[in-house]
Amino acid sequence: ACNLGHGPGCTALGLWYERGIPLDPDLARAAALYLAGCTAGDAEGCERAGGAYEAGTGVFRNEAAATRYYRQACDAGRASACVRAGDLYLAGRGVRTDEGLAARLFLQACELGDANGCVRLGHLYENGRGVSRDPGRAESLYRRACAVGNVAACRLPLLDRDDLLIAP
Repeated sequence: ACNLGHGPGCTALGLWYERGIPLDPDLARAAALYLAGCTAGDAEGCERAGGAYEAGTGVFRNEAAATRYYRQACDAGRASACVRAGDLYLAGRGVRTDEGLAARLFLQACELGDANGCVRLGHLYENGRGVSRDPGRAESLYRRACAVGNVAACRLPLLDRDDLLIAP
């Protein structure tokens, strides 16, 4: 499938090489396959390529390249990649620190249903980083994350836990 230009096929094969199925792991081959998957339009391939560059697995560590691949995956609707890109912008790792852009990326992740994006955006609103300080908005974001099963968000200090119980 990968040889025929099917992006998800390249990404899946990359996972096999990364995990050593059925042969020994080959992280350089895995990274190359993730890049091929990304080039062929697979958002997961882009996110995994970003992860390889961020960690330096199979490629030289390059957080700027990681951010580009995460942004590409995020733009294709991969919520977890939005969070990862936001984290890099928030920390200024490989890119210039940009709390406002981090907030927009976390919002995009949250709107795509990623609880971690909601929590991170909530922290920014709680502390007035990249957005105007708004404890009420922070609480709303924590509640949203809690409602989709992020247990840590249920314990954040702004919340009144009595009305956040999730039925088993």
